[in-house]
Amino acid sequence: MCNRKAAHDAIRAELWSLLQLTREVVPPAPVGASPLEQLLFDTAREHFMAVAQLVGDCRLPCQVDARRCFAVKAREMGYSYPVIGRMLHKHHSSVIHMVRKQNGSGCHAEAAG
Repeated sequence: MCNRKAAHDAIRAELWSLLQLTREVVPPAPVGASPLEQLLFDTAREHFMAVAQLVGDCRLPCQVDARRCFAVKAREMGYSYPVIGRMLHKHHSSVIHMVRKQNGSGCHAEAAG
């Protein structure tokens, strides 16, 4: 039983180091970026993914959740649905759906705060 726990702990430590490495690889927002662009880069870093994945068409749950978190935070900052949609390469009605769906699932930042 002790060997299992040691193996589990080793795997957990390796996974954690990979996640930290991924976070370091995602670049910060470029100098002079707008607040919305800054939010896009920050959200990508929070969710350990590239900005291209965040604005892509993939429907993996982790990427959909990251887009939803971005949309909710952008709305809280006062941005309109069409502006958020242009940033995510989505139709504004898709952004409306994302924000409404947020009530059923939590965003990492919202859960912590």
